[in-house]
Amino acid sequence: MSGSRSVFALVTLCHAGSSHHLTAAANHRGKPGRAGRHTLRQLARKVATLLQECHASPVAPLKLIETTPGKFSLLLNAGTTQVDALVAQLGHEPNGYFWEGVAQFLVSTEAPTLEGRFSYDPEGGMFCAYGEDRTALQELAALMSAVAADDDHMRKLIASAEASGFEFDD
Repeated sequence: MSGSRSVFALVTLCHAGSSHHLTAAANHRGKPGRAGRHTLRQLARKVATLLQECHASPVAPLKLIETTPGKFSLLLNAGTTQVDALVAQLGHEPNGYFWEGVAQFLVSTEAPTLEGRFSYDPEGGMFCAYGEDRTALQELAALMSAVAADDDHMRKLIASAEASGFEFDD
C-alpha cells in the first residue's frame, strides 16, 4: 500500500482516581497528514467532552462507568473514603456491603423515586450499583459522594438508620 499512512493515538485521562481511555486510529490513502489531523481533532474533542463531564459531576470517590453501550455501573472501592475511620468508630466495617446499606437507606429516605431503577451487586472490597438508567445512578452517586466526604453527614445517617431499625449488612 504505497502512500498509506496510519495514525494511532492513545490518551489516558486520570481524574479523582478514575481513568478514561480513548483510542483513535485512522488509515488514510492520499495526502499525508490529513487523516492524522482529522483523527487527532476528533480525539481532542472527545478529551474536552470527558473533562467537562468530570468537572460537571463531582462524584469522587465513586466512579460511574459505561460497561457496555447503554449499561452503567456505579463503583466505590471500599476503604477509599474520607469517612472510613468514623464508620469503624461507630461500629461498622466500611466495606461494599456497608455501602450498599448506605445506598438503600439514602434511596428510601431521601430519594424514593430511585427505588427499583437499578440493582446492587456489592462485594467485600467494592460497592456496585448497576443498570441502564444513567440518570438514576448519577443521582445515587451525588447522594453517596456527599455522605462519603462528610463525617457529620455520615454520623447523622448512621444514627438515623439505627433509630429507624435499619441494619447495615457489614
